[in-house]
Amino acid sequence: MFRKECKKTLKTWTFWIYVAVLLLFGYTQLGTELAKIEPPQPGRESYGMKYVDDPGLIMNGAAACLAGEFAANAYIAYPPPFRFYKNVKLGDAKQAEMKAIVSQLTDGQPTYERFKELMKQADKLIGGGSKYAASDLIQFGQTSKTYEDALAEFNVILEKDRITGALARLFCDYLGIVLAFFPVFVAVALGMQDRRARMRELVYSRRASSLAVVFVRYAAMVAVMFLPVLALAGYATVLTAGDYAGYAIDRLAFIKYSLGWLLPTLMAAAAVGVLLTELTDSPVAIAAQALWWIIALNSGLTHMEGGYGADLMLRHNTIGNTEVFLANIGVLLVNRIGYTLLALALVAAASRIYELKRKGKLHGKNFGLANLFVHRKVQSEA
Repeated sequence: MFRKECKKTLKTWTFWIYVAVLLLFGYTQLGTELAKIEPPQPGRESYGMKYVDDPGLIMNGAAACLAGEFAANAYIAYPPPFRFYKNVKLGDAKQAEMKAIVSQLTDGQPTYERFKELMKQADKLIGGGSKYAASDLIQFGQTSKTYEDALAEFNVILEKDRITGALARLFCDYLGIVLAFFPVFVAVALGMQDRRARMRELVYSRRASSLAVVFVRYAAMVAVMFLPVLALAGYATVLTAGDYAGYAIDRLAFIKYSLGWLLPTLMAAAAVGVLLTELTDSPVAIAAQALWWIIALNSGLTHMEGGYGADLMLRHNTIGNTEVFLANIGVLLVNRIGYTLLALALVAAASRIYELKRKGKLHGKNFGLANLFVHRKVQSEA
C-alpha cells in the first residue's frame, strides 16, 4: 500500500509543480549564498556586525530609536497574533504616556532594570510586536566586528560546525520558506483526487483500519515530497566538498539538518492539508496554510539570524552565528519535536474523520464537527 501511495503522489501534477518551485527557489537563492567561507584578512574596512548584550549600548540605541519614532508618531510593529507589518500612530492619550517614557530615557539615568520596564511599557502602548519587546532588545546591541572577532567566528565555524554545519543552516533557512507552504497543495490535490475519482467507496471496503490507511497515505506523501529536499542536500554537499578539499568537513551536515530542521515543517504543512481536506472535501486547507505561512514569515523577521522561538519555519539567514545556534539548541529541539507531534496529531484527527465517513456517520446533512464528538459519546453510552 505504501508503494502504491508513493506512485500516486509521483503521478500528481501538483507534486511536480512543488518540485519545480523547490528546485528553482533552491537554485536561485542558494547558488550565490553558499559561496566559499574564507578566513578574514587583517586590514579590511569592515568585518560585518555583531550583537552584544551591552546594557549601555542597548539603552542608548533603544532610547534614540524610540525618541525618533515618538517625534514622528510612527511606530513600526508586527503585532500579534498575525504579525503583519503595521505603522502604528498613537492617539493623544497614549502619545502623552509615551512622552513620559521618552523623557525618563533621555533626561534621566535609569538603571538597566528600570530601562527594561520602560521598554515593556512602550511596547504595550504600541500594541505589542515592536522592537522594544524584551526578546528583541538585543538588536540595539549591534556593533562592528573587529578582525579578532571575525577570526574567532571563523575558527568556531571550522571547529564546531566543520564548515558545512554553518552552510546547512542557511540552506534550511531558505528551503524552509517553501516547505512551510507548498506541501499543502500536494496534500489537497491528493485528497480531492480521491474524491473526484470516487475512490472512497472502494477504499472504505478494505480491511485495513482507518488509522493505517490515513497514516500510510500521509507517510508516503511526505516521503516522496522529502526526496527532492534530500537531492538538493546531496547536491549542496558535493558543491561544498569540492570547495573545501583538505578541510575536515561534515559530509552529512546537509542531510542531518534537512531531517531535523526541514522535515517537521514539511510534515506540519502536509498534515494541515490532510486534515482539512478530509474534514471539508474542499481545498480550504490552502487558504488556512497560506494564513499560517504569512504569520510565520512575519514572525521570523524578528530573529532572522537565529533565536527560533515557536515559528513553523525556523530562520537563520546568515552564515555562522554558531554560538547563537548552540545557545538555543534546546529551544530548537522543543520546536521541532513539537511540530512533529502536532503533525501526527492532525493526521490522527484526520483518521478519526475518515473512520466516521467510512461508517456513513459524516455524509450529507448529518455532516458536522459535532459528529466527531457526539458519535463517540453515543458509542460509550451504548
